[in-house]
Amino acid sequence: MCLTLSPLVNLHRWNWDGDRIVHECIVPSARPVVGRTGPRNQYSIDVREFLVSERNEVMRRTLLHDLPRFAQQHGIPPVDLLARSPGSFDLRAAVVSAYVAGMVRYSTSQGRDPWQFPDETLFLRTGDCEDRALLIASLLIASGISNYNVRVALGQIRTVDDQARRARHDHAWVMYKTEAGLWTVLEPHAAQQLRAKRPSPRRAGPVPVYAEYVPFFLFNDAHLWEVVHTEKKLSFADTIRKRWSRIDPKFAGAIHKSIVSDALDGLPGCPPWLREGLMRHFTSYFGAVVDDPDNFATQGYDSYDHFDNAFIDEGWMRVNNRLADFQRDPRKNLDAFAWAAHGIADFYAHTSYGEFGPRQGGKLLPYGGSAPQGIEYVSEPYQLARFSVLISGRYCQHGDSKSFLERLCPTPRYLDDPGDRMLLPHHDEVAVDGPTPSKEHLLYGGTFAPQYARQFQLRTDAATQHIRNALRQCLAGAGSAPLRQTGS
Repeated sequence: MCLTLSPLVNLHRWNWDGDRIVHECIVPSARPVVGRTGPRNQYSIDVREFLVSERNEVMRRTLLHDLPRFAQQHGIPPVDLLARSPGSFDLRAAVVSAYVAGMVRYSTSQGRDPWQFPDETLFLRTGDCEDRALLIASLLIASGISNYNVRVALGQIRTVDDQARRARHDHAWVMYKTEAGLWTVLEPHAAQQLRAKRPSPRRAGPVPVYAEYVPFFLFNDAHLWEVVHTEKKLSFADTIRKRWSRIDPKFAGAIHKSIVSDALDGLPGCPPWLREGLMRHFTSYFGAVVDDPDNFATQGYDSYDHFDNAFIDEGWMRVNNRLADFQRDPRKNLDAFAWAAHGIADFYAHTSYGEFGPRQGGKLLPYGGSAPQGIEYVSEPYQLARFSVLISGRYCQHGDSKSFLERLCPTPRYLDDPGDRMLLPHHDEVAVDGPTPSKEHLLYGGTFAPQYARQFQLRTDAATQHIRNALRQCLAGAGSAPLRQTGS
């Protein structure tokens, strides 16, 4: 439905609370009893023992002394890691993830690789994906975050790269339920990329186009859950015994890259606290195909949020109002920017501006508040002589659903009598939402198919630049008069 802001997809597909409890939590430890060697001296252990409680003094010392020092060194605002005020839980989750990414070097072992207890990982300052996940989850629980808002997930990352090659990587990671009630991935690989002081060079080789976190089992310090799959999978004991495949941190970090992170890379002087906060929001808001602005079941549907049905001026008014809210108090109103960025991206993905907007040096210029003049829809690929203004596709009109998602949307009252808007091409036929066209797409089909990839790149680049401009302007005028224009 909306522009693909991140390769990460389908977070909404899985029940991150767990589908059913697994009572048999005892597994081989993969390590011998202290002072003994050989497989016969390996003992059984309850997997929940790898997570510590809030009474653990090693975790408490880390939270009260090491993490505040780390936050100060990296420009993160002073944070009380035991506070219970609004926003404090989400902030500590971001700081904990960044701390583990920065202080615990990622490594893998050859042969059998026993899991490290969190205290061991803190001492060794090195560990693989499950070791770092166990430490993050333990620090979250020790900081006072409810253990029912924390899960260690065992499963796979499944990717499709830009050369259409599919791959599966065994992985362990942490799921955290935000204060807004949204499950989001806490991934040290991603945090490590986001904390880079300057943009890293473009990585050679395959780049993930789509990636999905697929959980098999979830656990915290209280329960172990199975996630129901239609496909056959290993038992829990076999899953925990297996040797995890190595995941290139750069590749895993790229899975979490988004239009917003690209915009931040081109914004010198962006405060580290803002970078951490924004990326934390975009991991949760834009981490799935059906993200928060697109979750019509909980948020409802409004054309103005997505620039559908040719509501161009109305859409920009809403974007500017949200940017003004963010500018007044960036720390408090990160949500407003998340929604504004979503709207900016959808403007480029859904409207005809990508076809008719001005260009310079072969690039589409960001929208500056006025529509192109002399638009003519009388030749291919549009052939819509009735319109002479910027348009976007119709969506959610009565009896006009093209997909299951659209059928879920309650039609807004202002579309009860859409008038000429019912003559618009359908959203699915003209939108440029992803790197490849959907099967319903018609605008750049047939002999115009090569134009689709070019249009996607033009629109993505323009959206990235526009979001960067908006961020720069908000930061420059924070606390001053509301924004009047967000273009170049």
